Formats: sequence, structure tokens, C-alpha cells
Amino acid sequence: MRSSMTPAANLVTAGANSPDATTVSSHFARPLMRAMAATGRPAGASLTRLANDDPSSRIARALATEIWSDTASAAGSCAIGIHAALEIQPGTFGLLDLAARSSPNLRTALDRLDRFHPLVNDSARVRLDVEGDYACLSYATPGTETPRPYLEFILAGWTIAARQMIGDDLTVSVEFPHEAPRDREIYRAVFDGGVRFGAPQAGIHFPRSVLEVQLPQSDARLGSALDRDAELLLREIRRPRTWQDQVSRQIQARLPDGEPNLALIARALAVSDRTLRRRLTEEGWTFSAILESTRRNLALRFLEDAETPIDAISAQLGFSETSAFHRAFRRWTHSTPGRFRHRRPAIENS
Repeated sequence: MRSSMTPAANLVTAGANSPDATTVSSHFARPLMRAMAATGRPAGASLTRLANDDPSSRIARALATEIWSDTASAAGSCAIGIHAALEIQPGTFGLLDLAARSSPNLRTALDRLDRFHPLVNDSARVRLDVEGDYACLSYATPGTETPRPYLEFILAGWTIAARQMIGDDLTVSVEFPHEAPRDREIYRAVFDGGVRFGAPQAGIHFPRSVLEVQLPQSDARLGSALDRDAELLLREIRRPRTWQDQVSRQIQARLPDGEPNLALIARALAVSDRTLRRRLTEEGWTFSAILESTRRNLALRFLEDAETPIDAISAQLGFSETSAFHRAFRRWTHSTPGRFRHRRPAIENS
């Protein structure tokens, strides 16, 4: 018997050279930070910032590739992806993780992995092949090269998550397309069924019988609700985004750390400063205009909460001094934050 999952679709999201290039979830950042902490070596600035951001955020694939490459160099080990996978906890991969764990059995969990995998990486293809007494779950990113530590993180992560769901006695073997490292001990510890390097494709192999093992956290009602939430999130990810929208989102995420500049945002979107300026000009925007607009919109939203101090709002908007926020707010609204907040209920009730 042979069954296969349909390849995960490419999504239209923020990216390297245009608004529709592929992206990956930043859920890997926190396990990778914990793995780096265990080495006693400092993590890079990009990884540190990402680990402190919203774990459900998305970044350009090019930036993710750079982070994995730099982190492997800093760790002095190409196996940093395996170490990061060992730090995976239930819920690490957000909605996809929760939906998989609510499944009735491992087969349904893998069906959900295929269906919603774009929430983790919208360029990857996941495929389940069942033949004889064994099954193979393969992983590929057609047309692109997956960084070795990221690929190892994904396959080791699948293995560890499956053991968390059905029990530690799951025996798994693995195939990697890259060459073998000198030290293979940690690979054998995770993939106790064997490790093969230089294979035609990346994948994990396991007994077919485990596909029907009942999951202890199975919850049909919760699973259906999570499916609906995941579909909504997929539609949001697929929604075409302008460069203005991408820049505004990046600015919003970084304002609490201070006022970001164009170079920082261009790096986050994996484009050059010149390219970002050109893209924004084509849409009729400048970086400074987007920064002003983003701050203004956030200020109006934050002021709806009467309990939040104005100096705290100023800090959230990246102003170094509250007086600078007052000057900007007067420029935007011809009023002060305090007066605007005081008058707002009367405006809404009129």
C-alpha cells in the first residue's frame, strides 16, 4: 500500500526580493537559543532579537538561512540543529503543534503536518510514503538549498515530537542528503534506528504500525477548532502584502527597542537598503512616512486604554523621551495625548 501527502503550497508572503518570496516561522529561535546557551557561547544579534520577538512571527527565508549558518559557526558544531531539536517542548511550533497533538492517531497528526506545514515553512514539501511494514516521511525544498542545521532540526524535531506524542519507544532511522560529520554520536542518540548520509532525499523511516497508535491528548472538538484557526492563519499568510505593509509590521515589532532605521528593516526583509527604498518609492512611500504612520496608528490604539501611562506608550513607540512623543502627537492630531484621551469618549458618543 502506498499513500502520499500532497506537497505544501507556496504562499504569498514577505520575502527576499519581492513581497511574495517565501518565509519561515521563527518558532525555531527559542530552542536554538537554549541550545546555544548550553554550549556556553554567545548567540548572534539576529538570533537573539528573533528569540525575543513574537514566536509566531515570520522572517524571510534568506534571513533564516543566514541565522542558521552564523549560529552553526558560532557554536563550532554543524549538529547545532540536533541540539536545538532536543530543546523542543510541546507547543513549540504553535498552532500546527497543538493541532497535531490533538489528533486521534499519528497518521492524522501527519496529515495535519502536511496540510498546515506552510505555517512553519511555505517553501517545503512534506510527503508520507507507506510501503510494506514501514513508512517514510520525507522533506524537501524544491529549487532551494536548505541549511544543514535547519534540515537536521526539522527531522530531529519531528522525531522528538512523535515520541512525545506516542512514547519514547519509537524507533526511527533517518536519511540526510549531506555528507557525514566526523562525530555522529548525537545523531545515533536521536535516530536510534540508524543514520544514512549522502542519501537522495531527506526523510525519517519508522514502522507503519505506529501510524494507528492512539494519541493520549486526542481531542476531536479541539482539533476541529484548531483546524479552523489554522485555515484562517493560512489565508492570512497567503494574502499578498505590499512592501509598505511589510515595513510597517517590521517597524511595529521593533519600536519597543527604540526607533528602527531603514537599514535594520531592510536586513530583516533580506534586501539591500537601495532595493527597499526603490520598492517603497514604486508604491509611493518613503521609510520615514511609514514610520510616522505606524507610530500614529499605534498611538491612537494605545490611548484607548485609559490605564496605560502616557510615558509607557511613548516607550512602546520607540521615543527616547516622552516630550518627543508629545511633539509628534501634536503634529499628527493638533492635540496632546492627554487631551485626546480625555475627549475620546465624548467623540465616540456624539
